[in-house]
Amino acid sequence: MKRPSFGVVTGQGDRNLKVLAIFATLLTASGAQAAWRIAPTFTLSTTYEDNVRLNEHNEDDGTVTVTTAQVRVSNTTERSGVAADAGVNYRWYSGVDNMEDKDSQFLNLAAGRRSGERSRISLRGAYTRDTLMRSVRFVPDIDDPDDVPPGTDDPVDVDEGQSRQQIRRIHYQVSPSWTYRFSERTSGTFGYTYSERQHKGAQPGFVAVRDSTTQAITADVRHQFSPVDTLGVSVQATEFDPDNRVESDIVEVQTGWTRLLSEVTTVEFGIGARRVGSNIDEETGMLYRASVKRRLNSGSLSARLERSLYPSSFGEIVETDRVFLRYRQQLSERWSLRTSVYAMSTESSVGTNSLRHQDFARAKVSAQYNLYPGVKLGLNYGYTWVDRKSNAHSTSRNSIGLSVSYRQ
Repeated sequence: MKRPSFGVVTGQGDRNLKVLAIFATLLTASGAQAAWRIAPTFTLSTTYEDNVRLNEHNEDDGTVTVTTAQVRVSNTTERSGVAADAGVNYRWYSGVDNMEDKDSQFLNLAAGRRSGERSRISLRGAYTRDTLMRSVRFVPDIDDPDDVPPGTDDPVDVDEGQSRQQIRRIHYQVSPSWTYRFSERTSGTFGYTYSERQHKGAQPGFVAVRDSTTQAITADVRHQFSPVDTLGVSVQATEFDPDNRVESDIVEVQTGWTRLLSEVTTVEFGIGARRVGSNIDEETGMLYRASVKRRLNSGSLSARLERSLYPSSFGEIVETDRVFLRYRQQLSERWSLRTSVYAMSTESSVGTNSLRHQDFARAKVSAQYNLYPGVKLGLNYGYTWVDRKSNAHSTSRNSIGLSVSYRQ
């Protein structure tokens, strides 16, 4: 029997993107005259990689040259605000056989408007067009972790490392929400999310990618017990509908505690449970998260450990254990150092026969030099390791590169 739908018609990506833009305009339409801020960024990098495709055998090395142009447009008034980040990049491969050059695009949007003293409506949206082999991410060049937009400081891609083919992936998401302040210490946020994944260019019989739609309804209530302690409870119901596979319903319940240890240090802990069910199977499990953010005298440090659920491009809801660490330090007036470590282990949330189980880790060190105001030179080293459970051997990749960037 067909499970009940949340009521959004699928296959209407262009229409939903137009609605997203119109809704954002309405959210931020106010009488206040605020200036728009436009901040472009341009980056050119060239990197040598000793295993471009992350193959377990027949490793092929080569050079990857990437040019990226992106822009942030923002406007803030006393009652409303909007910020949009858009970009495009292009990759050239040299010395690698049968590797096609590829372009990617992305758009992130955040808008909000206060209505009355207690209420606020918000909208977040995202559009990404990249490949399964090479994800494109927007990570702002911001030193203060409190200023980084949610979801961009530690982006999740459960498909990373899964494919050796440059399958085109198109993903968009629309998330309106409403926040109401019940009292000075208690507030609730109620939201809806619609997302869709589309794929093009997969070779039949080799990679079983699945187009899919995901819809979710979320309720989150937070209460501040003291100036430094906040307790939250959240409930989320999700419907995941992949093409030519069984539809799944997911229910997640979590509770969390946030504590301000000092003016510069914040910690968060959370625990919860989930149920994933379909017409043929059902499983339950545990969810958890722990994080810390600390501002340093001339830098920042953030770390996160969590278990959560994400839809994949292969038609599965994936249970993901991941750890993320980011450290930034201004060494001198011109020199800065940035390091990041990211590791995840993924497996299907229902059943144990999935061939898409894998362990993945990536580390990156970047030294940057401020050549002129707004112009930076970078020297980067990266290491990537992946253990695909569908293969008897793990594999790794070393990369070293140079970059130059301009930011207004």
